[in-house]
Amino acid sequence: MTHRTSAEAAVPDRVSDIVIALGLALLSFVMVSYIMGSLVLLAGGILSPLSSAIALGSAFAIALAIAGAHRTISVLRLGILTVILLSISGLASAAIIDTSIDGQNYHFQAIAALQSGWNPVYEEFQTSTAMSPLSLPPWPINYPKASWIFTALLQSVGIPIEAAKCLGPVMLLAAGLLATGALLRLGVCRPIAVVSGLLATANPVAISQMWTRMNDGVFGSCYVAFIALFVIAATRGWDRRSLIVMVGLTVFAVNLKFSIIPIWALLCGAACLAAFWLSGWAAARRLIVALMLGGIAGIFIFGFQPYVTNTIEHGHPFYPLFGEGAADIMTSNSPDTIQERSASGAFVFSLFAETHSGFGGVPSVKVPFTISQEELRMAGGVDTRIGGFGPLFSGALLIAVASLTALLVRGSGTERVKLAVFAIAVTTLTVAVMPENWWARYVPQLWLVPILIAVAATSASSRLLRYAAFAILGILVLNSTLIFASSSLLAMKRSEAVRSQIAQLKEIEEPIFVQFGYAKARLALFQDAGLNATAVSDDVAPPCKDSLSITAYGPDREGGSICVNLHPD
Repeated sequence: MTHRTSAEAAVPDRVSDIVIALGLALLSFVMVSYIMGSLVLLAGGILSPLSSAIALGSAFAIALAIAGAHRTISVLRLGILTVILLSISGLASAAIIDTSIDGQNYHFQAIAALQSGWNPVYEEFQTSTAMSPLSLPPWPINYPKASWIFTALLQSVGIPIEAAKCLGPVMLLAAGLLATGALLRLGVCRPIAVVSGLLATANPVAISQMWTRMNDGVFGSCYVAFIALFVIAATRGWDRRSLIVMVGLTVFAVNLKFSIIPIWALLCGAACLAAFWLSGWAAARRLIVALMLGGIAGIFIFGFQPYVTNTIEHGHPFYPLFGEGAADIMTSNSPDTIQERSASGAFVFSLFAETHSGFGGVPSVKVPFTISQEELRMAGGVDTRIGGFGPLFSGALLIAVASLTALLVRGSGTERVKLAVFAIAVTTLTVAVMPENWWARYVPQLWLVPILIAVAATSASSRLLRYAAFAILGILVLNSTLIFASSSLLAMKRSEAVRSQIAQLKEIEEPIFVQFGYAKARLALFQDAGLNATAVSDDVAPPCKDSLSITAYGPDREGGSICVNLHPD
């Protein structure tokens, strides 16, 4: 059996090499920073300003060495462009305060504890004295910590907490650049490659979470980056550097979220099958070894805490979501209209229903391509439960399914179509294995399905199919644009409310005592603003006559209390 390697079919393109180099630099900086920070903790150290500076500096140098290996662009220029993109991501993040519930709560607590000297590998949870009264959920202790370690490194070298939450924008840029470069190498024309590549990472989940510490969107970017890296590796003859990056990405990805493990295992298995199909056993063997090393290192070394420690201490690697005494986080988060349906029924309903929070009303199935004003507002939420891929996604998906059916019926045999169909099948399988696949944040990779179909259809001989492909891409671009506008405007509005309240509190001369509830990150903002603020346990009533509610507590929620008069009745 003979195989024609994809490298032979690759289209030499200097533009694609430059785009790929920049994407590799950003991605490598993130994953190597995490690996370096983890090594510090594994060695018994802490993320001090010095160790963090060394870790970040080393990661940046390694990233440039990896990305600049092909010398398409000088290392100096690559470094300057990388710094510019990182700076833009940080400045944009600094402008918008994280007002998400999860981002302000346990994500912040974990990052703050790591920054203040907590070593989760060897120590019980510990944090600064100022933050010790804050209630502690189990998640910072028992959850994977990749995004937290990366952010803590940035904060430890003095980057403000809001600017340091730039992982989302950085990963979005990295994945978009890599996807664009991969499509160019497959021979996709530049306009379609740029639109499709950037659109692939402009996932509604990633867009709506860009200004938060949440990491569901980051996983969506990892998924896109992995597929792009597979294409790049195949078109470069399975070179060592491409495989090394895939190993690093695997180490980083499996330490983002528990739910990634089964999805990533299926993705890696499918990649190995595709490598055998494209290039034979030798290429498949190299990829199998690389991905197995990445998985083993990611779970048993860099993920020793929590995967191994959870198993030893609680009998299950995914504790506290599974195992004895597991926490039920889904019942309260599942709308009634979802709980009353079967798993498949809930999935289909969520795809074709109006974009809705799931609470405060009963969502209904809608006519595709229609949009209401309320949907636009709901689309800007960071964890929209129903129709979470946006108000236009269902219409684009219908056109995509019809286009795919036509492609299969016509029996198109181009390599691009075959690769797209394989990727669609794998992605659909990774969605199907997730029990909560009705909730977009748990299956952000579903966003790729209509995009992959559109890319395949652009190579069809049928003019109608090509027009359908352009329609799919156009609809999804509009969909992502609406979500970006909605989420950004809502986030900026809440940020302004937070800053206004801080300015108001500065006029109070007495110390203030605050029950932060889920808005724990607000304590750091209060302290950075010079407020004499003390955290009070939620179980203790502060001695005050008057109080204010914490503003911009979270999307459509209220909570937290600021004591502004210390004289009790």
